[in-house]
Amino acid sequence: MHLLMLSSDVKIFDAGSRVANRMALYGSIVDELLIVVAGVGVPQEITLAPNVRAVTAGGTNRFSSFLNMQRTLRALTKEKAYDIVSAQDPFFIGVLGYGIAKARHIPFQVQLHTDCFSLGFLTESPRRVIEALLAIFILGRATCIRVVSERVLKSVRKVTKVPVTVLPIHTEYTSDVGPTRSNIGSLKFLSVSRLTSEKRVHLIIDAVALTPDAELTIVGDGPLKKSLEFRVKRLGLGERVRFVGWQDPAQYYESADVFVQASRFEGYGVSLIEAGLSGLAIITTDVGIVGEVFEDKKEALVVSGTSSAIAVAMKRLIEDKEIRMRLGAQALESARHHSMSMEEYLLCYQRALSRCSI
Repeated sequence: MHLLMLSSDVKIFDAGSRVANRMALYGSIVDELLIVVAGVGVPQEITLAPNVRAVTAGGTNRFSSFLNMQRTLRALTKEKAYDIVSAQDPFFIGVLGYGIAKARHIPFQVQLHTDCFSLGFLTESPRRVIEALLAIFILGRATCIRVVSERVLKSVRKVTKVPVTVLPIHTEYTSDVGPTRSNIGSLKFLSVSRLTSEKRVHLIIDAVALTPDAELTIVGDGPLKKSLEFRVKRLGLGERVRFVGWQDPAQYYESADVFVQASRFEGYGVSLIEAGLSGLAIITTDVGIVGEVFEDKKEALVVSGTSSAIAVAMKRLIEDKEIRMRLGAQALESARHHSMSMEEYLLCYQRALSRCSI
């Protein structure tokens, strides 16, 4: 099988990154994988495996990168025939994928990693509404669809009857549960997140301000970092909230007591699974795999999207060690049950592609 994949993830060009390694592994289940990436900047090309290559035509801005990607796709598909076109989202990348698949008369797979029909997504900004409308159009014209959770499947079923495969995101994280934790002093809360508006990390910071015995470590980076740092300073939380940037979160999972997430929407929630595999008690909003893997009061405390609700949950876990330990133990069991090996994941991925080629 010769697979043409469309992506907007420029981390593919970072040799050794998680996404680059994952793309290289996909080469084990296809004859050839060509990844065309929409990215701002200079043109790039990288070989990730003998049969896996990624290219981007670059561009000075998003619009020019979109046009350059379109021209690149036309040229590449004239040179060689592909068996499947797979777009990593049903938005603007999906539009390009649909156009190429239709022009070359080949099957079209759409991947959906977020819950783009949820209220949280639709109310975030006018752009999200446009993306949801594009998704309705593109998903209805796909040959097959791959989603990352049952929540996203339910959303997709509202707009199309196209065959759908549910394949959770593979999580490579492993942990020695709990050996470095100490319950001396304040309880250690952890957020692992991109610092963007939909993640609502500011709500977690505000909750810490309402919870005197809470300390928070934020692992992640993004466009809101400076404003969040200013918020911490304004609230006088400099000694209780620290930003460590984006890095391997393993050491922070191992030393934390509780994981906190306040996302407006998620399709899956990799950090939730990682926290569960670390045996952490979890506080989260009702997004992604919540309800599918982690249930309220069983493996997590599920809260509304307000700082006061998060603070109430924080105080409860500070005051009741028994509940905190029980939630962590059950989250660990559920996360392990939900996880699969890379070999199992690749087999399921191959089946999803085969379903699209029929």
